[in-house]
This record gives sequence, structure tokens and C-alpha cells, in this order.
Amino acid sequence: MTSPFYWCANAHVLFVAALWLVNPASLMGFLSQSSDKTANFTGQGLSQVPTGDSIPDDTENIDLSENSISNLTLVGYNNLKSLKTFNISRNQISELTPNAFKDLTALMVLDLSRNNIKGELLEEHMFVDLRKLETLNLEQNPMLILKSNVFNFMELPSLKRLDVSHCDIFVLERSSIDLPTLEYLDLSWNALTKVNKEAFRMMADLKTLDMSHNRIKVLDTVPYLPAIQTWNLDSNLIEEVHIKDQIWQRADTIENLYLRNNKIMRFGPDDLPLDLVSLKVISLEQNDINCDCRMKWIADDADIPSLETRNITITCRFPTRLAKREVLLIAANEFTGTCSAQVTSGMLVAIIVTSVIGVVCLAFGIYVAVKTIQRRRKFRFQRLSADDGEKINTVSELIQD
Repeated sequence: MTSPFYWCANAHVLFVAALWLVNPASLMGFLSQSSDKTANFTGQGLSQVPTGDSIPDDTENIDLSENSISNLTLVGYNNLKSLKTFNISRNQISELTPNAFKDLTALMVLDLSRNNIKGELLEEHMFVDLRKLETLNLEQNPMLILKSNVFNFMELPSLKRLDVSHCDIFVLERSSIDLPTLEYLDLSWNALTKVNKEAFRMMADLKTLDMSHNRIKVLDTVPYLPAIQTWNLDSNLIEEVHIKDQIWQRADTIENLYLRNNKIMRFGPDDLPLDLVSLKVISLEQNDINCDCRMKWIADDADIPSLETRNITITCRFPTRLAKREVLLIAANEFTGTCSAQVTSGMLVAIIVTSVIGVVCLAFGIYVAVKTIQRRRKFRFQRLSADDGEKINTVSELIQD
């Protein structure tokens, strides 16, 4: 006869077996539930989102990362009124429909990073009911494009952090990010070629904008960012910078401006806001700064505040004698040497137009000269022919006489 102690020791096994027979999903929820109100389904090979019935109503955190879930049509967690964090990163999600997160009214953090979500699939009303959401992570999705009105304040009125880095984004449509409460926006490691101020509207609270590791060549646009503190533009392809006036008008609270590892050769007194008092850090390290006589203005500019309270790093690369020297520490008489005339794009166009006009005029002159020579030859030939005719007539008359 089996001892009662045996049954007591194995009661939990019998309970789990019975639970599995009745509802396997309930077993999964039971095994995954931890003491901190977290349902952990990480790495269990799931192809679908577990139903809400398998998760206790007081759950605050759900972790579905590292599974094989491919679509989110409707999460269906209307019973989880306390859910604050939903992590579904590192899956295979390629289908995401509007209202997928309906009823998650208490959610504060949503992690959709490292999936296969494309920007063309993101529509308006995609994030309806997420009125308390503060952090949205879409890092490493092949989005390519951010469409208009996807991230808007009507559906995401509390969002503070948005990460769309490593998404191969090359187009930001107008009003694609209308989030007045946003404080941190990560657009790094994408394929943007310009700053589209129409995409960044109403971001009155944005403090950090990371646009590093993109493909911007000319920086001549500044969005309206009245609370901005840090703007990172490192590792782009920037050759020209013309933002001084716009910084003063639209982003005069900026404290840190990073332009490291670009292709900037020189800049003028109207290009960078070096005289902005709020600017504490500006870095142009690892650029192609040519400290020739065209940069002499920087030593003569009395409006640039003292370096004692600011960290400004602008390092010369050329000429060799000034390589690795800080531009703001070089005396005016050191910006010497022969400066060849700088050929701007406008000058280049003028040169090309002038050359074309010259070629046309030369060709026309040659044409006129050739025609003139041809007329003269024809006229001479006609005169010679007439003279020969007269001589023949005279000889004929003499013979007859």
C-alpha cells in the first residue's frame, strides 16, 4: 500500500498533470508566473500570443521575447487592467494591424524591437488606447519609411521615449512624429539624407535628438525644438553646415551639439552658433577642417564666449603645421598661406554657363567667317567667268573682221 507521504510529496505533480489535460495554455501561465507579477514566456517557441485567460488578472509585466510569433492582430488582454510592460521583442512579427493593443489602457512600456515590422504597414490608429504609454521601442525593424500620423498625440498623449534606430529609414513623411510630450527620439543608424522639419512638428518637450549614423550631406535645416538640450549628428556625410540663425530662432536652448566624424572642411561666421550662450559642448572632431586664411575670422570674432566655461572641440586637419590644433586657440597671424579662390556651387554654375556661351559665340563666329569666305569666292568666280566671256567675244569679233 502506498504511503500517504508519497501522495503528499507528489501532489504538485498530479496537479500540474491535471492542469495540462484541461488547458495547456493555463499550465504555461502557471509555470511562467513569478512573484513580482511578471508572466515570463521567454524563449518557449511560441507561435501565437497566449490568451488572456492563461494569465492572472493582476499581472503587471509580460515577457514574450525570443519566440516565433509572426502576427499581432488583436492581443486580447482586456482583462489585464494592471499591465504596465509588454515585451514582444526578438520575434518574427511582420503583421501588425490597427487596434492590436486595444484595451491595454495601463500600459507604459511596449517593446517591439528586433522584428520584421515595415513602416508601410503602420497606419493611423495603430496605437489606439495606449494613452499611458511612455516608452515605445521599434529598434531594428526594416521600416524604411515613417508615414504621416502614425505617431500622433491623439493616440500617444504620454509618450516620452521613441526608439526607431537601425530601421533603414530613408523617408520621414510630413507629421510622421507629432508628439508634444516626447523627450527622447532615437533616429540613429538609418538612411536619412536630410533633416525634414515638417516631420518633427509640435515636439515642444524634446530634449534629446539622436540622428547619428545617417547619410545627411548638407545641414541647413533645424526643426522647431524649443526645449532641445542635445542634438547628435555624429558619423553622417555632412560637408556643409548653415544652421546658426535657425538655431537662434528655433532651438536656442541647445547645450550639446555633436558633429563628429563628418566631412566638414570649413565654416563661416554665419554657419555655426558659436556665440550662443546656452551652448556648453560643441564637437567637430574627426572632420576635415582646413585652417587656412579663410578661417581667420574665428580668431577675430569678439562675440564668441570664453572657452573656460564651455567644451568646444574643433580640430584642424590641414595644413600639416596646424594639424590637431584647436581652431579656437590658434592666433590670427597663424591663419596664413595662400588661399586659392573658393569655388562655390554658384560660381561653378556661372563658369559653366559662361563657357557654354563662349563656345556658342565662337561657333557662330566661325560659321559667319566660313560663309563670308564662301561668298567672296563665289563672287570672284563669277567675275572671272564674266571677264573670260568678254575676252572670248572680243576674239570672235576680231576673227570675223
